[in-house]
Amino acid sequence: MALYALGGNLRVLHDFTSDTASLLGVLARHGGAHSPELEASEPAQPDTGSEELDAWLGGVDQLMADFYTINRTRQTLKAIEAIAQHVSRLPGRKNLIWISGGFPFSIGLDDLDELTNPARERRHFADEIERTARALNDANLAIYPVDARGLVGMPAYSAMTRKAPKQGQSVVPKSIRRNQETMQVLAERTGGEAFYNVNDLKGAIRQAVQDARVTYVLGYYPSHTAWDGRFREVKVQVKRRGLNVRHRAGYFAFPERQETPKQRDQALREALWSPLEATGIGLMVRVLPGPGAQGKQWRVATLVDPRNITLEEKGDHWVGTLDALFVQLSAEGRNLAGVNHTLSFDLPREAYERTMKQGAILVKPLEIAPGAAQLRVIVRDPRTGNVGSVTVPFSKVRL
Repeated sequence: MALYALGGNLRVLHDFTSDTASLLGVLARHGGAHSPELEASEPAQPDTGSEELDAWLGGVDQLMADFYTINRTRQTLKAIEAIAQHVSRLPGRKNLIWISGGFPFSIGLDDLDELTNPARERRHFADEIERTARALNDANLAIYPVDARGLVGMPAYSAMTRKAPKQGQSVVPKSIRRNQETMQVLAERTGGEAFYNVNDLKGAIRQAVQDARVTYVLGYYPSHTAWDGRFREVKVQVKRRGLNVRHRAGYFAFPERQETPKQRDQALREALWSPLEATGIGLMVRVLPGPGAQGKQWRVATLVDPRNITLEEKGDHWVGTLDALFVQLSAEGRNLAGVNHTLSFDLPREAYERTMKQGAILVKPLEIAPGAAQLRVIVRDPRTGNVGSVTVPFSKVRL
């Protein structure tokens, strides 16, 4: 088990271990933290006694709430995707228990009032959620969202509220229902289970852990050729009665997409600032003395596992590309120098067979930047989005 915390950024509280005492010790020292971003994205309804003033304050609060909701949603999805990339090479099914307040699938698009409200942002997060769900499924990682609020009541029934609740009004506020719906979607898409409106948080976590005790791997290869973007449902049935089978609900039949240079650069930058090493592509990095002045120039040799990159057969050659990023960071994590490189493959059969056995090697000369404390090497397959990364502390480099 490993522990992560997401606030202003993703933090590793404890990497993988089976030492329960160590995990509990870290949790006791962490103690949790207040999330002003979550509070600001779900403001309470103004209740000044003046309808005009309440409407004006509500519009101002909504503008701020939408801003925080968009940032929080993007940040959360990127963090979940980084965790998926980190555990992708671990064999078997993995469970991610996500204790959170969640986020909505869309904002400003749910009803006529929102569509006609000039104070509302209007957008959905379908593309970002789909990208994260695909990363989770590629890593065989099921997500188990747990609403940290437990049982949620309706603020309109609070003794502090002046206004009487409307007839037929839902017990759970609309903003919280939207967040819970997104939790449900992510759980269904990856074969997990969502827990909300329950105060037994320990029980929810325990059930998610127990779900990983017995798993089966089933292979499924689509026979259709209609990659039209529609969602295609996958059903798994067992003959024995009384069993609940949890599995991914299906997949979107997206055709292969061509990334723009901007999208490729953005994906590499996201991997650069992740606190977790990505394991979607296996790689080893070795730093060697360079031909320049002693201690001022290095040769960085990167050995890439070719089984994790896409090489397409064309005639008697295998072709493909691999994006690589070499970044020197200060002790505080500042970017001091970076080099992009795209490695193109065009391998005849003999070279292809040799590469599959020995690996693909990329050697890059680098000048040492003043104040550099570590080197981060990132490689990414632009066809699949798989990422591998290694961080080399300069203090451990022997030249």
